[in-house]
Amino acid sequence: MVNKDSEKNERMARVAPELESSWAAYPLNRKDWLDNAATLSNEDGSTSPAFIPYEKDPSFPTPALKADYVWGFGPQGFGYYHLLTRDAYKVLTTRVKNKGPPLQCCCLGPPSDSKFSSEDYDVVLEIVYNRSIASTPDDMLAHKEAINIARGLTSVRE
Repeated sequence: MVNKDSEKNERMARVAPELESSWAAYPLNRKDWLDNAATLSNEDGSTSPAFIPYEKDPSFPTPALKADYVWGFGPQGFGYYHLLTRDAYKVLTTRVKNKGPPLQCCCLGPPSDSKFSSEDYDVVLEIVYNRSIASTPDDMLAHKEAINIARGLTSVRE
């Protein structure tokens, strides 16, 4: 029998390689989001900043992946946002939406050579969107909050 959480984690890594991090593993169940100005204590005793500034170079659209971080534009400007910050998921939601699902239509030629399926895309977009609006980094709570927003019972949190 396939573990559904493991399957979701595999899908996440296919659609957005940054999500292969243990900090992003599904289901996320933590007490608080990390503030962008904070530092994270690692298991080895070292610390990591929640945000690492990185000036955008116009000749390179996207810099290399950095383990446990998502590169993009957020409230601190361009840089790397740690996966324990909600802003990392705001950046990822936009990126995944812009990627779009792979096209597989007989009238448009052969199937896409994408490394992920439309189902992978849908599952991952739901997870990263839910995390981007969640009051806490808890996937079960994030799912409930997203449903409430869709029903108009609350608004998207900033």
